[in-house]
Amino acid sequence: MSVNLRTKYIGNKNNSRKNRPYRKQLDYTLNGKRVRETIKEVTFNTTDTKEVRKQKERLVENIRAKLEIELGNAKNGLVSRQLQKANFILYFEKLGNKKSEKTKTAWDNTLKHLIKFQGKKLTFENISVSWIENFIEYLKSKELANNSIVTYTNKINATLNQAIKEKIIVENPIRFIERPKKKETEIVFLTKDEIQKIISTDFWDNDSKNAFLFSCYSGLRASDIKNLKWSNIKDNRIQLIQNKTKNTVYIPLNNNARNILNKQTHNEEFVFNLSDHISSMNRTVKKLIKLTGIDKKVHFHCARHTFATLLVTAGVNIFTISKLMGHKDIKSTLVYAKVIDEEKQKAVNSMVNLEFYIIELQEVKKKVEYFEDRILHNFETHFSYLVLDDFYGGGHRDRISGEWFYDEYFEQYENDIIELLLKIEHKDEKYYDFQLRLIKLKRIIDTKLSKIENNNDTTNPLRINRKKSFLLNPDLNKKEFINFLYKVLIKNKLIDEKNDDFKFHFENQWDKKIQWLGTEFQITNLIDLLIENNYLNNETKRFRHQLVIHHFINKNGEPFKNNQLSKALSEDKHKAFEYITNDIIDEISTTIPLP
Repeated sequence: MSVNLRTKYIGNKNNSRKNRPYRKQLDYTLNGKRVRETIKEVTFNTTDTKEVRKQKERLVENIRAKLEIELGNAKNGLVSRQLQKANFILYFEKLGNKKSEKTKTAWDNTLKHLIKFQGKKLTFENISVSWIENFIEYLKSKELANNSIVTYTNKINATLNQAIKEKIIVENPIRFIERPKKKETEIVFLTKDEIQKIISTDFWDNDSKNAFLFSCYSGLRASDIKNLKWSNIKDNRIQLIQNKTKNTVYIPLNNNARNILNKQTHNEEFVFNLSDHISSMNRTVKKLIKLTGIDKKVHFHCARHTFATLLVTAGVNIFTISKLMGHKDIKSTLVYAKVIDEEKQKAVNSMVNLEFYIIELQEVKKKVEYFEDRILHNFETHFSYLVLDDFYGGGHRDRISGEWFYDEYFEQYENDIIELLLKIEHKDEKYYDFQLRLIKLKRIIDTKLSKIENNNDTTNPLRINRKKSFLLNPDLNKKEFINFLYKVLIKNKLIDEKNDDFKFHFENQWDKKIQWLGTEFQITNLIDLLIENNYLNNETKRFRHQLVIHHFINKNGEPFKNNQLSKALSEDKHKAFEYITNDIIDEISTTIPLP
């Protein structure tokens, strides 16, 4: 009896046929009645490549030929047609029940997702290429691990292959899709410091916390630890048959594991009162880890990984570890050795970087100390310095100690300082102190060289203000400046707004303190005065830093940004004086916004 193929177009009927997908229909006569049966397993899409289309045509032809043979024998044909309409869920469940305990969990989990996705009335006829693709997308939407999706897809593939052997279906539609591929699983484990964090963290579920820590010290799987009984613990060791492998393991208890057991009550059969479901145990562990602040994706099985990596790190023989873990194959244990080797390599690499960092830091320290020795201790023998006699600049005198003297090697010092400053400008906070000390030296050179006649070098943008006087502007309004400083302190919450003694105190001390505002040393005096009178709180350094920062310049001749200086200098024995002007006060006001 012949079976013919016809084309049935599907999709939007308003579109032309060439733009619509289609399926093939089996056209045959059975018991005197004409039957047209659509092959739902195969859909021809307009986007199919030539090769895919050929594969689908072969599949359709196989179905047609098989039906034609079956119809030659009515009895066999009817039985086979009934089988194709058989329930796939029941068939899948029947196969899963025949599997070993080791793999049955994966079959059970796949079955749960099949029922959630399709229900219990899924037949072999329903399973097509598009159905498989939709099921994989469903699994991805559940945010399952990639390898879990691979496992579930493999179970369906195995079921369909078995159905082919039993002549229920002709072709496995999974052949025509790109299946997800298995990826190497990242082994997540905890360090000793992270374990200590867990120990120190208060948690509402002590049994779950203690069970997780006990697994870190014993290597037990979640399936074994939730069923661990006091009868499994004898003579300071665990003896039990593993739920997964059915192997008997003997695990000696270390002090940490024994301490945890001592915290558990002995009036119950099980050591830990845990959920029957591992998924629930994992959720509880995630809540615990979140409280600790550990930034890792930790689930209960990570405790077993931790046990293995701690042993490898301690130098325990890999075969001994394999026995303690209950591994059937040493390859399973060697995975942990590989992880530790990678961690060791990272540590070695970081040590190399650290060694270079320390050497570089020491070199910078040595250079800074050399510059300080040469400049701070020797300049006074060659140069004069400016002394301010009275506040409003009624007069000032230059004290001369010998002739004006200039030597090119001082200029070379300056060039070397600038070069080193540029080199360490973007280093971390350990270099901040060296930056500040170099800036001090640079400012001293600026002040000293400003007194040298005929020095017209303007090529270096860092050599600024060398011909200028920095006496405080006599027109500066003392009251306005005190009000300004008062607002700044309030803005930064460094004093109480109701503290009226502030203005009175500074008006009385104006001639002694405010006149010196302008250098690191003088600002420090001002801040110290605030401290002595309890006007500053624990944010003293931050305020001092903000006052000082406008005095410093970077390689572009601009003020340094806040994050480039960590603190103000606490003293300046050599007092490279520069005195503030109204312009500088305006500059401060832009650095520290007023309320």
